Amino acid sequence: MDEVAGRSRSRATIAGTGGSEGMKSPRTLIVSDAMALVAPDASASSPVSMVPVIGARPDRIDVPEHLQSSVVVAMSDNAGDADVKAMIYIDHRVKSSAAVRTWLKRLDELKIGYAVDSVTVDALERLRGQHAIARRDDPMQATQARALLLLSLAAAAGASDIHILVRRRHTDVQVRIHGDLHTSDAFSMHADEGRRLIGAIYQGLATNKPPELKPLDFQDAQIDGETLVGTALSTVRIIRGPSVPITHGGGFLVARLQRRPDAVPNKSRRDAIRELRLRAPTRPEQPENDPAWKGFAPAQVERMRRISHRPNGLVGLTGPVGSGKTQAIFHMERYIAQRFPERRQIAMEDPPEFEKEWDVQLVVGVHSFMDLLRETLRMDPNMLLVSELRAPEEAHTALEAALTGRLVLTTLHVIDPYYFFERLEDMDPERLSRRNTCNPEKVIAVIGMRLLPRLCEHCRVPLVDAADDAVPDEVLRALNTWGDTLNVHVRGPGCEHCDGLGTVGRVVAAEIIETDVALMSDLRTLPLDEVKRRHRARPDTDYSMLAYAVANVLAGRVDPNAAQSQLSVDARNDERLPTFEELAP
Repeated sequence: MDEVAGRSRSRATIAGTGGSEGMKSPRTLIVSDAMALVAPDASASSPVSMVPVIGARPDRIDVPEHLQSSVVVAMSDNAGDADVKAMIYIDHRVKSSAAVRTWLKRLDELKIGYAVDSVTVDALERLRGQHAIARRDDPMQATQARALLLLSLAAAAGASDIHILVRRRHTDVQVRIHGDLHTSDAFSMHADEGRRLIGAIYQGLATNKPPELKPLDFQDAQIDGETLVGTALSTVRIIRGPSVPITHGGGFLVARLQRRPDAVPNKSRRDAIRELRLRAPTRPEQPENDPAWKGFAPAQVERMRRISHRPNGLVGLTGPVGSGKTQAIFHMERYIAQRFPERRQIAMEDPPEFEKEWDVQLVVGVHSFMDLLRETLRMDPNMLLVSELRAPEEAHTALEAALTGRLVLTTLHVIDPYYFFERLEDMDPERLSRRNTCNPEKVIAVIGMRLLPRLCEHCRVPLVDAADDAVPDEVLRALNTWGDTLNVHVRGPGCEHCDGLGTVGRVVAAEIIETDVALMSDLRTLPLDEVKRRHRARPDTDYSMLAYAVANVLAGRVDPNAAQSQLSVDARNDERLPTFEELAP
């Protein structure tokens, strides 16, 4: 049999990892002194034991005695499965010798999948030390071998970085290839195993690092070339830290892979991808009782989706506490994860209000927003959530992140979306002046929001039947400038249909401002009242928050007093008013 063809055939057989989900088989590390270490993979109860290798078998490699000084074998397999993965390192001086060729031919006959890398004597001895048999009470060595296998496969697959995300009960391992994230089913595991994997990489493989791993700190490290022999990598830069759920041991590690320009991977890209068992990240489900964009008008839903499709730029949501900003951002994040699961989302929250399986959630507390923002930008994000802009440095960095290719979602406590840029300028009149921030490439949208209680249709009271002082006279006069008040209702006494509350849910009164050159030019040069008038007069723009609120009042859905308490119902100037059909269903 042709030797090259035989090895090619053997490598092609090692794509699978065997075992059903949740019941993966142990991994085995075999070294040149003819001993094997069985170490845990996905099963937390997998035993750790040393098994002697008695002769060559399809699931073991026995290195002949006369080659043991010239060969190191790193090998992992799935017990009971015919597929075997092995990396054979050979002293470059003897790689073409008759003894080596004879031995490799024997492995081909046994149909053992393997790849060969010829290395220097120094590198071989380093590998021998790395793959030495672990003590019975020390599983770290096997976990390090698994980590090296992950690095090697990711490099061969053409990945730029690896993301290890320890969740509440499981660990997701993902690699980024051609800019997109892919989940590796071969390496995803239980949460406690993920913590051990992060520890093995940081404490076992990394060389340039702080002296100890501190779970609640953000820490940097680097794996140097000596440790990475045979992986086609020159260095690996690491950042790790805590993430939600912190109280349950949540955390992350991002490894940025630096390839040697002249390196040849130890296996083909196709084989590496097959071994990693890559798939698209899981898309979050849409609960039936939590429809996306509930309360928004249909045209506004389309605007929100269009904004969510943008690859970069800052989106600011404005309004007082309780105006629905957090819920709207949650829906945007979930929609992006459903539509673009390959994008990395990182959220900085104080505190996190929801646990989101598609996010890496960082908690403000011991670490400031500014500290987290700096760390986050090194974690290869596609989308950032900065829950609130509180200080000029945060605002400046968030805008720079938006300009350098990230979609940034954030909030600001101002009553009117057009005041967004003025508030930034108040923070830092120089760096955050409107001259600098009014750029449609930096800020792509500003969304003003209010939530208004929706009247119960069964017990609401027509205005004509209500008490004379049910609505203040100035509010009634203002409403009459907007349209016919015949269908206006006020809150009723409550009934069985609304559990005695008089209201059922809430209606969104929002204005979604999608920025462009014309608007930004006006914001830099004109008074705000004139900016609003000119922008709202355009047929392609959204209605104002007040216009949506008044339209819902005139339709009998919202009590005029509720609209007045949130937005101040003023007389109509030349604003457009949504039709009944344009309102949220």
